[in-house]
Amino acid sequence: MYYLDNKSGVVIMPPPQDTQSDTPLWFSEDKDAPSYPGADWFNIVTLELINILKLGGVSPDKFKFNQLASVIGQLLSASSLMVNSELEGLDKTTNGMFFCVPQGVGQAYSLIYFRNDNGIAVPVAASLGKASLDEIEQKTPYRKRSPFWLEFCCPQRFVGGRLQRKR
Repeated sequence: MYYLDNKSGVVIMPPPQDTQSDTPLWFSEDKDAPSYPGADWFNIVTLELINILKLGGVSPDKFKFNQLASVIGQLLSASSLMVNSELEGLDKTTNGMFFCVPQGVGQAYSLIYFRNDNGIAVPVAASLGKASLDEIEQKTPYRKRSPFWLEFCCPQRFVGGRLQRKR
């Protein structure tokens, strides 16, 4: 996985163009001319893939062709390496490996996923717990839950390396 690497590229990603359709469209060869993706599509897909590498702590390397598979495998294995504490996770992993720690019944998050970064447990993701789901139900009238759920579905963010809830 790597960024565009030829003389046609620019140093700063251009802002995406305005949306032309809210309906999902697919590539086709059935029209007068085949569909083409354009710079927006390539830039967005490239950035999405690069961000998967970053989540795994991997720098893009033009000459390695298994980087995405490696990071995705590590992320999936994190759920199978469930430990009781960050310290136990650090003891059972080496640099760059992932592990998850259950947070207990009634907590805002049910699991927090970490990457061992040279002996430091760096949070990379979290799963909503019962307390968060209860809060959503209490604050949202039933008839409005579906649209609101999407906004509230991922209430976590990282600030200064610490997992925090959006308010």
